Amino acid sequence: MSKKKASYPSFGKVFAGVMAILVINCGLKYLGGINVSNSAEKAVNDYAQAHGYSRSDYPDELVELLESNSETTDFVLNYPKKVTEGTAEKIDLTQYTNCQQPPLLRQWDSRWGYMSYNGSVLGLKGSAPVCLSMTAIYKLQDVSMSPVYIADMSVQNGWESKPEKLLTEGARNIGLKVAQIPVSEGKLNRSIESGSTVICLTDGKLLSTAVVIYAMDENGGYKINDPMSREKSEKIYNYSEINKHIRKMWEYTANDAKQ
Repeated sequence: MSKKKASYPSFGKVFAGVMAILVINCGLKYLGGINVSNSAEKAVNDYAQAHGYSRSDYPDELVELLESNSETTDFVLNYPKKVTEGTAEKIDLTQYTNCQQPPLLRQWDSRWGYMSYNGSVLGLKGSAPVCLSMTAIYKLQDVSMSPVYIADMSVQNGWESKPEKLLTEGARNIGLKVAQIPVSEGKLNRSIESGSTVICLTDGKLLSTAVVIYAMDENGGYKINDPMSREKSEKIYNYSEINKHIRKMWEYTANDAKQ
């Protein structure tokens, strides 16, 4: 008795089936909102067309910023117009006179976010100078220590790509006492409890690449100013959430020890 030959689908049928599956998957991702970049791209393209710009006027980093943080919508969409104006807006931070904690300043604030910095703009690359500004305004009780003032100092000294230099030598230049502290829960707690303000450099995954830790709540959670996000700054963080993301930490006090 002769054996029946096994029957296999043709290459064409297999290929068509695979392509159908891929198309369906892509469609489901799109419909389910997984393709988030499409919404940011669309927002930028629509705004550009309506205002006489093109997509090429927007660096990819800006579109990625908008994807990850809807708070930056105005900053991103207005980029082509505002970036040519630099820091034309008046900077008045007198509302923070006699502040009782570091003010939350966002690096993409239109008053300084379009300023050239580190091969880009302060809104994208300025987390360190903005964190030092927040700390200086509070610790020195000096509202002239704006992000523009700190960024200018950084540029003049060649520290744009050297945040550690800015956060140490730069801090001392403006009258702050600064000391590097080990990345440990105990040392961080002691610094905060003694009244110091702490600036951390991070890996940028959970929080911005530089953040200010300024207080603890009754449960030992940390209050953090993230210069990229009001939403993140309103949260309380446990040490177990942030420790693996912290690269280095420094504590700051005023030279006259008033703060």
